[in-house]
Amino acid sequence: MLARYTIACCNNFFRILRASGIWVSGERRWRALQSGLDMCEGFARLAAETYHREWKLFKYRPKYHLVCHIVRSLNEGGAAALNPICSLVEVSKLCLAYF
Repeated sequence: MLARYTIACCNNFFRILRASGIWVSGERRWRALQSGLDMCEGFARLAAETYHREWKLFKYRPKYHLVCHIVRSLNEGGAAALNPICSLVEVSKLCLAYF
């Protein structure tokens, strides 16, 4: 149940951001921020629960630190925030620069 809720929050977060333009403001920003915070909390609770049960968490393991920064960027700024999707780069392309 927790995994389903967390993935639903993740889906809602990125759906709101993809439907927005370059700037996210007003009610849309608040909904994206709330969904993002719920997603981060859900992943943290899911990780803690699976750790205590000694289960593996391979299928649902996100880049947690990056996701927290993306969510946090919505809370910074004035009336409107720059859509974090505008600055995202595919991880594979980013890793190629280091090799």
